[in-house]
This record gives sequence, C-alpha cells and structure tokens, in this order.
Amino acid sequence: MLKTLPNLLTLSRIAVIPLVVVTFYLDPPWDAWLGGGLFAAACVTDWLDGHFARRWQQISAFGRFLDPIADKLLVSMILMMLVASGRLSHAALFPALIILAREILVSGLREFLAGLRVSVPVSRLAKWKTGIQMIAIGVLLVSSALPGGAMIELAGEALLWAAAILTLITGYDYLTHGLTHMEAEDARPKTPPVAQRTTVGGPRLSGTMRVFGLAAWSGSGKTTLLARLLPELTGRGLRVSTMKHAHHAFDLDQPGKDSYRHREAGATEVLITSATRWALQHELRGAEEPTLEQLVAHMSPVDLLLVEGFKRHSHPKLEILRPSLGKELLHPNDPMIRAIYAVEPLPAPLRQAIALPIYEEYDIAGVADLVIAQAAPIERGLA
Repeated sequence: MLKTLPNLLTLSRIAVIPLVVVTFYLDPPWDAWLGGGLFAAACVTDWLDGHFARRWQQISAFGRFLDPIADKLLVSMILMMLVASGRLSHAALFPALIILAREILVSGLREFLAGLRVSVPVSRLAKWKTGIQMIAIGVLLVSSALPGGAMIELAGEALLWAAAILTLITGYDYLTHGLTHMEAEDARPKTPPVAQRTTVGGPRLSGTMRVFGLAAWSGSGKTTLLARLLPELTGRGLRVSTMKHAHHAFDLDQPGKDSYRHREAGATEVLITSATRWALQHELRGAEEPTLEQLVAHMSPVDLLLVEGFKRHSHPKLEILRPSLGKELLHPNDPMIRAIYAVEPLPAPLRQAIALPIYEEYDIAGVADLVIAQAAPIERGLA
C-alpha cells in the first residue's frame, strides 16, 4: 500500500513541509526561490498522485485518507509562516483566516460523516478554489525576489482573497451536504441490527430465510452493486443467494447441446450436474409463472436472498438511482423502498426532494448494514 507511486508522491508532499518552513529562515533571495520551488514541486505531486492512481488503478483507502490531509497541512503551515514572517499585509490576514477556518470545518465534517460511512466528494468549484489558492501562495512565496515585488505581492493577496471567497461558497456547499446526511440519519429508523457477530460461524440472520430487493430502471447498475455487495455480506459470515426476474424470454442453454435437445423434445425439467455445480431448468409450457415464495422453495435455505425485479412483491427494497438516465423516481410509488443508493452525484434539488436515507456509491458497508437490518422473513411456498 505504502509502496505504490501515488501514495509515495502524497507522502513526499508531507515530507517537503518542514523543508519549506526552513526556507523562511534563509537569507534573501534563497528564502523565496527555494521556498517557491519546493512548494511548486509539491503542487505537481498533488496532480501526479491522482493521475497515476486513476491510470494504474491504484486508488487506495490510504491514499483517499492521506491526500486531503497532505494538502491541508501544506497550505496551513505555509499560511502560518507567511503571517509569522510578516510577508502578508494586515488585510490579507482575513482571507488566510477564512481558509484555515474552512479547512477545520471540512475536516470535522468529514470525520463526522465518516462515522455514517459517507464521504464528502470534492466539487468542481472546490478544485478551482484549490488551484487559485495554490497560485496565490506560490506568488506570495516568490514575490520578494522578483522585480516590482510589492505589486506582485499585491496580486498574490488579491488571488488569496479570490480563493477565500470561493472557500466560503464551497464551505457552505459542504456544510449543506453534511446537514442533509445528518437530518437523514436522525430520520432513519433506529432498527437494531438483525445479525450479530459471533465467535463461531459468523452472524446469522435467524433460522428463517430473509429477503431484500434491489429496485431500479435498466442500466442503473444493479448488477454492479450486487457484485460489490456480495463479498461484503459473505465476508461477514452470511450465506447469501440471489434471484433475478427477467422481463423477457431467456435461455441458459445453447442449441445443439444435449440438455437443449431434451427440452425441445418435451421434458418438463432438465437437471445438469457435475462435480462442480448443478442446474435445474424447468419449462412452464403455458403454466402460470410461480410466485417468489414458490421459487424460494426450490432453493437451498440461506441467511439472505437478494432479489432483482419482483416489483409487485412486498419485501424491503433499495432503489438504485442513476440521475443521468432521466427516469422518474420509483420510491414514491413503492412504500417498501427503504433507502436510495446513488451511483452518481445527486443534484442538490433532487437530493433535497428525497426523504429517504441516501447511500453514496462507495458506501458498500453502509448498504450491507441496511440490508442486514431491513431484510424481511419469507415463507417458502409449495414448489
């Protein structure tokens, strides 16, 4: 984890901080040139670590944790040294204070929301704020070594004010985002977890098989969520099966295979088995489609059944929401939907219109907690 290049670049940004601080005690013009150069190098690593992490698929939890901390440490330390060394005018103290206060606010907000398993995504405006802020600090570091240093310093302070204004705007946006999750957490039913960890065999929901559903329009990402959710649930010691309802004729077989020929010849059921797995195919041949309970009777008992489809069946569900599809929300018409799983950032008006708890795309552990707490018992009907 620590040896990947993106994480090493992030660590180097922290390591350079004491070196930049030392430059404030050097004689001119070395203080300006060395401090500005080290700061510029740190800014380059800030871009490179994200670029390489995405390009080489090396995004890690450690990197997501450390990257914003490295940025905040670098900016906070330099602003404090600029104030201490008298290289900021009295008027420029105010934007510096605004920036520092905002960093404390956002750090506290991130820490609180982390307890809810919700992270604070970086907005586009916040990236502009960071860019202007970095340019302003770089200009202020080198201004004393350049011809017309007073005017350059004034330009740097003007950029710092611009960054402070954007800081206030983005800080308000982050705070609003956080308050939305706080209100949703207060409104969330305080249902005690059904599954409890045990020292032997892991958690068990109960002796009764339980069901939880995924509701979404086609293309919303149900299968992607399932592929991420299943390891989380099974990793907690739960036995999990899945069931998917297809809205069209489907065929698991291939023409020419023996099992296909058996069915075509009129067999009601064809069972295929090997040392690895077995599969039973049943032909309805005009009979009524079985209910969810009847289908469950064909399955081996497990702790939890995750269901795709079966919209009319009354079982707890999670709505998967992809706003870019332009589809209407499902939960206003389905009282069994317990929460929303957003695979994309939700526009503020849409987020405010949703009264249910909202889980972000990366919060798989939180979704697993919801599924375990809300899964409902299901009776195994006659096969």
